[in-house]
Amino acid sequence: MASDMNTEMMDQRGKNFRINGDRLWDSLMEMAKIGPGVAGGNNRQTLTDEDAEGRSLYQKWCEAEGLEMGLDKMGTMFARREGTDPSLPPVMVGSHLDTQPTGGKYDGVLGVLAGLEIIRTLNETGIRTRHPIEVVNWTNEEGTRFSPPMMASGVFAGVHTLDWAYGRTDAAGKTVGAELERIGWIGDEEVGARKLAAFFELHIEQGPILGAHRIDPDAKARQCRPWHGADHAACRRDRLVARAARGGGCRALRCLSEFAQHHPQQGCVHR
Repeated sequence: MASDMNTEMMDQRGKNFRINGDRLWDSLMEMAKIGPGVAGGNNRQTLTDEDAEGRSLYQKWCEAEGLEMGLDKMGTMFARREGTDPSLPPVMVGSHLDTQPTGGKYDGVLGVLAGLEIIRTLNETGIRTRHPIEVVNWTNEEGTRFSPPMMASGVFAGVHTLDWAYGRTDAAGKTVGAELERIGWIGDEEVGARKLAAFFELHIEQGPILGAHRIDPDAKARQCRPWHGADHAACRRDRLVARAARGGGCRALRCLSEFAQHHPQQGCVHR
């Protein structure tokens, strides 16, 4: 039986594998039941009870695929499928399960559940990878309840300190650290301790850039936006920048606007 499986795997090398699109869709719709929002969207803000429920469902699905769940001190989840070479660092794929207050069903969530679908497909086909694969759910990528966005990934990358992130407060004065404790999703692993070979994120199209270049947005590599936000600065018409441009305003704002116009691949800002 094992020999037959290996032979089949060898025959499949060089061919394109396909995920189960219906299964991925069903997972997206099941996750969307948690924290329903307006107009068919979602309100599953970070470190809320709904966020905790979504995390539990994701963990259940990961455990069903035999993945080992890691959890760091920022509550980021790392679902690991071992590779054949234990000396190699993992290839990570993922995004976030938290949403905006009026968020959609796919922003962030698709990146996590598509990663899980990769694992499901690999398990079904019996394919082993040399590198481990880790499917990641970053804490507080949206940054609407607790500012700034991309908080846990920022701590992971050394942009923020852990204590600084723990002290961020929401409108009600609750802190990130206290809410992580309250919902029970704070781990013991040091943030940033995991080494990685690469990170991939499937993300929905954000802004008109791809369309303007006549690139099909159905599948894309995520536009690089390290610790910025979703809106492309060259497409924005900010009143504050316009006021500065009329003279007498902040020179730094005018310079920022000019930079965004001349370097469109880097000019992304948060709403």
